[in-house]
Amino acid sequence: MRAVVVDGLLLREVGVKLDLVDDRGDAQLSAEALRRLAALPGMVGIKHAVGGIDADTIAFLADLPPDFVVLGGEDAYISPLLALGAHGGILAAAHVAPAEYATLPEAEAQSVPRPSAVPRLRR
Repeated sequence: MRAVVVDGLLLREVGVKLDLVDDRGDAQLSAEALRRLAALPGMVGIKHAVGGIDADTIAFLADLPPDFVVLGGEDAYISPLLALGAHGGILAAAHVAPAEYATLPEAEAQSVPRPSAVPRLRR
């Protein structure tokens, strides 16, 4: 099995998912910082749960690294995250109606233009 060591962490072939969860508002990462994390060997995706959708979230979703998965982590923001290009979610409410929540990504993909059709933010 292939493995690499990054900053003392052993990352195996199965990949790593970063959980970006911010309950206190003090762990904001820029779109550039998210891209640098996404470029780490073995990093396959992120759970995005930072209490909202800001300019960095939009910029990151508008230019995702190839084969990198973004999963929404908050029920209230799953629809807009999917509309912006997220791939799915890890959601508390999905435990109540898992079959219905499982259809959200495909339903969103059919009803909303993908981020490549949305103008990019200028800084």
